[in-house]
Amino acid sequence: MVFCVAITAAQDRPYVIEQFRSEITLREDASFKVVEKIDVRFNIARRGIFRDIPIKYETDDGGTRQISIIDFKVLDENGNTRPTKVSRSSSYVRVRVGKEDRYFPPGTRQSYVISYEVYGALNWFDVDGTKSVELYWNVTGDKWDTDIQNTSFSVKFPTVEDSEKIAGRTFAGAFGSKDGLLLNSFGTALGDRWTDHGIWLQNESFFGEYLEGLAPGTGYTIALSLPERVAPKPSRWAVLARTIPTMPSLFTIVFTLGFMLFFWM
Repeated sequence: MVFCVAITAAQDRPYVIEQFRSEITLREDASFKVVEKIDVRFNIARRGIFRDIPIKYETDDGGTRQISIIDFKVLDENGNTRPTKVSRSSSYVRVRVGKEDRYFPPGTRQSYVISYEVYGALNWFDVDGTKSVELYWNVTGDKWDTDIQNTSFSVKFPTVEDSEKIAGRTFAGAFGSKDGLLLNSFGTALGDRWTDHGIWLQNESFFGEYLEGLAPGTGYTIALSLPERVAPKPSRWAVLARTIPTMPSLFTIVFTLGFMLFFWM
């Protein structure tokens, strides 16, 4: 009965995401690359999709932090470039994919391969002398107006030795949800219905699948804790240099103030 209801709901949506796959590659300079493959079925005529990626995250002290996302590329399943427009707000980057004068008829299936670079998104901790770095990432985002039937992710990172501390966790559902799985060491964790949710943590990778489906406005988030040496914290100047290209108004202000200060002195 539940399965039938889920199928009916998906058919009633203008479109449905049949599969959302995310591949993340974490680098030693504390940046990471994301490649998403989003398989969509259109139930009505549509031009394409909107992908909203959060760029504002809450911090442990109650504040917020802005991250930098650049170098967007959107391809189809054959490697052809798709028409794309990227816009930014204070909380999200919106990627609009599609041509204004082209509609896909009902029943069409399309694959969208979206890649981008992320800076300033890691967290660093020092607890009783044990230093760690954390990747906390909203894999799917929570602004989709349709169902995501299947979600999977993989994170590749520099090798962690067996003796080093490592942990991986997932969260599924609405913002603030604690539903998910936890691993405090290398191994496997499965949900109550083991065929629907599973995560695996190895020396160089963290990956998982979530097959229970995500409703509109919900999402899937991962948290991966690694030894700090895997991705040491960059200097503030390095972070600023990477953030400025995505904030042209701030760059203009800083440049103008610096220019004026130079001549005043």
